[in-house]
Amino acid sequence: MCLIIHKPYKKRIPKDILERARRINPHGFGITYLDNGHTKRKLTYKGIDQMLKTDSPLVCHFRYATVGKINLNKVLHRGHQELAGATHRQMARERGRIL
Repeated sequence: MCLIIHKPYKKRIPKDILERARRINPHGFGITYLDNGHTKRKLTYKGIDQMLKTDSPLVCHFRYATVGKINLNKVLHRGHQELAGATHRQMARERGRIL
């Protein structure tokens, strides 16, 4: 079962929550958000501290493999990509603009 964390505009995710999410769901990770209308995305933990400092709303996906292989292709599969698109539209509405 995967875990999705949504960070609202100008909020922060407490570091202990991120560390627990990583420990409990160790089979993959993804983070995505909009930056001036452009999607920013990362599928590894390297360099995420800087990404998490953004004021933009964002979504983190922590994968726990219950079915299938454990690899990067499983981090953002088609269903998650569709969810990310819907989430980006919602994040844009939070900021008062529709992209």
